[in-house]
Amino acid sequence: MTRRCKLFYAIYQVTIMHEGLIHEFSLSMRADGSCVEIDHILILLSRKNTVKILKLDFIGKYKLPVSFFSLHQLTDLYLNDCAIDHQPSFNGFGGLTTLHLQEIHICVKELMRLLLSCPLLKRLAIVSL
Repeated sequence: MTRRCKLFYAIYQVTIMHEGLIHEFSLSMRADGSCVEIDHILILLSRKNTVKILKLDFIGKYKLPVSFFSLHQLTDLYLNDCAIDHQPSFNGFGGLTTLHLQEIHICVKELMRLLLSCPLLKRLAIVSL
């Protein structure tokens, strides 16, 4: 097992064994479009549905999985070097108040759809799309 796989597995195991609520989750590391390990962590977080603050900072374009769009409890979202491709069933992040997008790969139409689906948004930062 590679060092990277061991790290992802450890993060996943700690997250799955944690019995309390997870209100904030941050992950900063090198990733690429095929990091299924990160997908599994986001699926787990979406099932717990308690994350309010999510910070994902990647080096390398990482495409957010479908499970990302079911994190409806988010109030603060920080994304760096991610690709966003909305799903047709996505209804937005109704409680989101802070959105920080840096080096995000998204088409203008999808960006507008994302912004319009965040009615409580108070703080927005978009850096070098």
